[in-house]
Amino acid sequence: MASTPLRQQLSIMRQSLFDEGILDHDQVSYLETLENEDDPDFIENIFTLFLRDSTKYIDSIEKALETTPIDYPVMDIMMYRLKGSSASLGASKINGETNTLRKNFHDGDMESGKASLQKLKAEHANFKEKLAVYVGTGFAEDEEDEEMMVVFCRLPLSVLKEATLRLPIACSDGLPTSALASGVPAMFR
Repeated sequence: MASTPLRQQLSIMRQSLFDEGILDHDQVSYLETLENEDDPDFIENIFTLFLRDSTKYIDSIEKALETTPIDYPVMDIMMYRLKGSSASLGASKINGETNTLRKNFHDGDMESGKASLQKLKAEHANFKEKLAVYVGTGFAEDEEDEEMMVVFCRLPLSVLKEATLRLPIACSDGLPTSALASGVPAMFR
């Protein structure tokens, strides 16, 4: 069983995601209710999918902006998808930046739109970093596709101690799970 200090540390880490507005408490709590015996990795899977897809959406928006003339239909579709997926996941800051981005481009304000895109990219990078620290994800490059993917793992106590330093954590499937046991919030198991 996880020690009381470890449970407290995990609880504080989780709460900071909500306090910083990175994740929406109600939405994440709802998503946690969907995790069960049949799908014990549900939370990890949806974060993995979101990070993979959102990276592609942002890249597509950026590429559409570089075309002459600007490919507004592609931009609009990608912004719409990013808005929906970030809302569904509870990625509050990404959702807010996406809404600002959409408004700026729909209003025809290209300069503000480009600035919003940079803010969105920064928020997305921050989201990945915070998720790596708090949830226990590591980021790895897929050598074949050179595509960013997320590897979720169960963290041993020694790695959790490093996590308090806010360093991205790379991990593999073979890490021990003894530091995490029942009583730890589902988001951190």
